Amino acid sequence: MELFLVIFGLCILALLVVAVKNTKLIARLTAELRQREQIIDRQQQENLALLSRVDRQGQENTALQNRVDALSKYQTIIDAEAHARELNAQAESVFAQSKIAAAVELHEAKRMAKEELITSEMEMASARATASRIVENANKRAEEIAGNAYSAMNRAKEFADTAKAMKNIIEGYGDAYIVPTYNLLDDLAEEFSFTEAGQKLKAAREMSRWMVKAGRAATCDYAESNRRDTAIRFVIDAFNGKVDSILSRNKADNHGKLEQEIRDAFALVNHNGTAFRNARITDEYLTSRLEELKWAATTRVLKEQDREEQRQLREQIREEEKARREFERAIKDAAKEEDTIKKAMDKVLQQAANANDAQRVEFEAKLRELELKLQAAEEKNQRALSMAQQTRTGHVYVISNIGSFGEEGRSQGTSATPDVRCCHVYPIQTLEYR
Repeated sequence: MELFLVIFGLCILALLVVAVKNTKLIARLTAELRQREQIIDRQQQENLALLSRVDRQGQENTALQNRVDALSKYQTIIDAEAHARELNAQAESVFAQSKIAAAVELHEAKRMAKEELITSEMEMASARATASRIVENANKRAEEIAGNAYSAMNRAKEFADTAKAMKNIIEGYGDAYIVPTYNLLDDLAEEFSFTEAGQKLKAAREMSRWMVKAGRAATCDYAESNRRDTAIRFVIDAFNGKVDSILSRNKADNHGKLEQEIRDAFALVNHNGTAFRNARITDEYLTSRLEELKWAATTRVLKEQDREEQRQLREQIREEEKARREFERAIKDAAKEEDTIKKAMDKVLQQAANANDAQRVEFEAKLRELELKLQAAEEKNQRALSMAQQTRTGHVYVISNIGSFGEEGRSQGTSATPDVRCCHVYPIQTLEYR
């Protein structure tokens, strides 16, 4: 019986212990449940706040999208204007380059033609000299082979030439042998016939020829006509040979020296002509040939001035082309800067769309800064475009010798500078390219 009571007491004690543990567990679980309910309440409140912020952000995004849509219609206009300006600049650049290239090619073609003419003349002279040497060598070889027979044949030709010379002496050579020959001075007179100096040179040359044909270049005291004509032709031929040689050395800075040489030749020829009954060159003919020298020197100065003016004009065209390229580069740089700023603005707008209030304020400030930079870049681009247009505004000039292509022919080119320092480059018409 006592054992049963002890067991019963132990069971009751065990139940009490279990009950106490269960009570503590229930209390702890209840506390945890209350904490979880509080956490859930806080999360629900945060969710409500987030939903409210999402609603406000959606409204702000809608407003920003409306603003972007409103500004997007102007983006096409800006791009179209920039593209049009770029196409216009490219077209004008090609036009100016073609003008300059045409002028330079024309001048180069003239220069090459003159060089080829000189080269061909030198080649012809060399060929003639070579042919003479070949004939001479062949004659020597033939003489060695044929001996006296070939020498006799040559003597027959010599006799024929002597008879012909005697006939010319008896009958006279005519005026063609003693008229001053057509040489480089006549080319110079033709080239500058549009100037007073060229016309004067041409007139002086014609006067000298006319005086010879009219018998006013020289005189002689022989009574017999044939002897007088022979002596006159002799002194004229001697004087013209010396004068033509002197005139061939004509330059812009040796007029005084050549004039004295002509006067000395005049004195020597007249002195030697005293053996032929005072055969002499007239003072009138001396004056005419000195006039040739005077106007040849003047025309030579004009030619050198024209060459220098052409060089200055080509240099000026190169400088203007360099300035044009610099302005075009400035326009491209400004357009590139505009494009960079626009891309940066687009990026800022995209970032602002996903930003919170604090970040959006920062992005809006950055956007205003970019708008100011864009405005400055557009103004810079406009200034560069304006300067380029001013550079393209200029005159059309004659850039080759007037008369080089005939009386009515002109070779023209363009220059952006309204002021021309060359005295033989005349503005024809003002053109402004837009």
